[in-house]
Amino acid sequence: MNVMTTAGHFQVSGEVSDIKPFGTGIINDTYRVDTREGNAYLLQRVNTEVFKKPEEVQHNIERVTAYLKEQIIRENGDPMRETLTLIPAAGGETWYRDEQDRFWRMYAFIDHTSACGQPASLNELYETGLAFGRFERRLSGFPVDSLHETIPAFHDTVDRVTQFMLAMDRDACGRKKTVVLELVSLMQCMDRADLFEKEFEAGRLPRRVVHNDTKTSNALLDTVSGRAICVCDLDTVMPGFVAYDFGDGIRTGASEAAEDEPDLSKVALSLEKAAAFAQGYLEEAGGILTENERKLLPDGIYVITLEQAMRFMTDYLNGDVYYKTAYPEHNLVRARNQIALLQEIQEREADLRLII
Repeated sequence: MNVMTTAGHFQVSGEVSDIKPFGTGIINDTYRVDTREGNAYLLQRVNTEVFKKPEEVQHNIERVTAYLKEQIIRENGDPMRETLTLIPAAGGETWYRDEQDRFWRMYAFIDHTSACGQPASLNELYETGLAFGRFERRLSGFPVDSLHETIPAFHDTVDRVTQFMLAMDRDACGRKKTVVLELVSLMQCMDRADLFEKEFEAGRLPRRVVHNDTKTSNALLDTVSGRAICVCDLDTVMPGFVAYDFGDGIRTGASEAAEDEPDLSKVALSLEKAAAFAQGYLEEAGGILTENERKLLPDGIYVITLEQAMRFMTDYLNGDVYYKTAYPEHNLVRARNQIALLQEIQEREADLRLII
């Protein structure tokens, strides 16, 4: 794969001088592209095994970023820093398919920013909460039903349960016998798996434009001021429930360990960090939420962690076909980690409800 040649198919300003891998994403391949004139870009190969209709992903991103730029300008912000900017390909589209039919796109690089590390500080969690809350507030007027569903049933927890059960039944790689205790633990935690679908079907819960992957690494902070600047990784922006975004921010940010930490004694939920994220998020998004949406925010922490544990275990049972893995038991380690975190959330749920 000649990444330099691929970069040449986009309308960069200047002569490309250097390309190197960038970031730690586990779905797409990302490269930083620098030019001799000092301009920088991010080039991404979209994983079309995950995103079966990448043109629809791009259509969502085009419309959402254009809408965000309008809102940012209206609020006297900087539209080139506060949301992503797509770079057109030579033919005018915002993507390029190479001779192997691989799907590529390019963004302007946002200088002097970084994503939260793990574990994040209280201020980083507060700023990350602000970033995602602001993102959803600014998109509250966007026509939610006009967006494509880029991954069908992505945060449909009931469907995730079904896929998990099917993976257990198939046992494609003969791994089931080695994870019996983990499977039992997950089965015992499914009492709320259908909570949000029931609330939606009863007309008590709206769908909104949500990010659907609110991990701390998807919020960019200014490296000088430390302030929240931009939300990135917009592949999964589509209709959904705000409680899932809120819950995922706390799942990833308030855990004291990375989600692939094998030492489960290190897995703990920081109430201080949860409170910091919640404060930032609600300062920005609190005004758009209904009373029932706010009431269900703590349930979002529980349900999204259950869902993620099932996703890792499902992928492990299926033979590691979705997530990138660094070693044979990587998905199992991730699943065990999330099961431990889920148990921690259960034990501290009363405190979480008081905080929120």
